[in-house]
Amino acid sequence: MPRAYEYQLRIGAYSPETLPMARLAEYLADLSVLLGCQDKVHFVRLQGGSTTLIHAVEKEAVPKVEKRIAALESEGETPQDLTRAYLAIDAKLRQDNASGELKGPTGQKVVSFPGAQRVLPPAFGPFNEEGHVGGIVIMIGGKNDPVPVHIEEAGTVHNCCAARELARQLGTCLFGPPIQASGVGRWRRDESGFWEMTRFTIRSFERIDADSLSQAVTRMRRIDSPFKSMEDPIQESLRLRRGPEKVN
Repeated sequence: MPRAYEYQLRIGAYSPETLPMARLAEYLADLSVLLGCQDKVHFVRLQGGSTTLIHAVEKEAVPKVEKRIAALESEGETPQDLTRAYLAIDAKLRQDNASGELKGPTGQKVVSFPGAQRVLPPAFGPFNEEGHVGGIVIMIGGKNDPVPVHIEEAGTVHNCCAARELARQLGTCLFGPPIQASGVGRWRRDESGFWEMTRFTIRSFERIDADSLSQAVTRMRRIDSPFKSMEDPIQESLRLRRGPEKVN
């Protein structure tokens, strides 16, 4: 193997002798997604004490791995698969009543996993909100009305649905030009604080020209709900349902 640099994921639970093989596989799968460059990252060994997963990153992939890890702390947009992998590892540590940390090649801590020490926000939702999704239509099918429609964008598949006539029109775009769909999303926040749009009902759509695709993708990625930034989203949701308050 080419020259590599070792990273360490410390799991504050188990020991190499007591860690179930299936649980080890789960941690390794999430860690592989977290680091990215999966063909350049290799599992090396388990280390004693608190179980530590030693893995090596090939030299040429180290800058990419460092940039990906740094995205967890940046103020910019974090890739969804990276966020999911981080939350998955943290959730497993919480289930194992432990916390953990990822150390870089020089032994410095680069990522903390509070695990069981994390104070969890309450789950919230689901609720409906108008918005947009976009990408390439990869599936239309089913005998139900509305018809299931899957739209893929940047590796994420949006589970959507549309009335039959609209689904028929969408069929002309199957595996074809990207689209932008307008409609109503069904949102929820889990106990890890991760927001997810579980379903999107398409009301209308438009094809996107190749020349404007990059701008459109940037716009589509901003479908995050404004409820995320609200101090009390539950009360705000109730206020919107009631409508403006009357002044006596």
